[in-house]
Amino acid sequence: MSDHDASREAALRRRLGLLKDHLREGKVVFADGLTVTESLSAVRTDSNGEIDLTTVDSSVRALALAVEASQHREDAKGAISLAELQQGYFSTIEQNFGSLYKQMTKEGATPSQVASAVAADREGVRIFGRGIPSFNQWAVELWESASEAIATPKRLHPVAL
Repeated sequence: MSDHDASREAALRRRLGLLKDHLREGKVVFADGLTVTESLSAVRTDSNGEIDLTTVDSSVRALALAVEASQHREDAKGAISLAELQQGYFSTIEQNFGSLYKQMTKEGATPSQVASAVAADREGVRIFGRGIPSFNQWAVELWESASEAIATPKRLHPVAL
């Protein structure tokens, strides 16, 4: 067996163990009549107590993969809170634009006036223009990478208060 095949089998065994845990804990339940319950019943172990992967059909493999993805999402949600993420985001905004904001409020200027002043200064345009792409990229990457961790499930039904 190649290293790649052994790695795939180990990953499948890990997923199946996670599925078993979720089933035992009642985190996964099935509606009556689903064929996946028959497929789960067909899974066997070998003489060493290891799952015989030849008895695991595609529906059980897909279910195990879905459970692993769900567990990954739950783990990611616990990794960082929205408050911590926002604090870091606004701290970075402050580091990049705080002095400009302070100067604007000290002078009693509006954001539009500051933008006009920067736009009228070639050096100001060059300095801001140089930093904007990397700042935008940072912001997009931050929220894309954090989206799963901070996503909250949508309510499917209205709740009476």
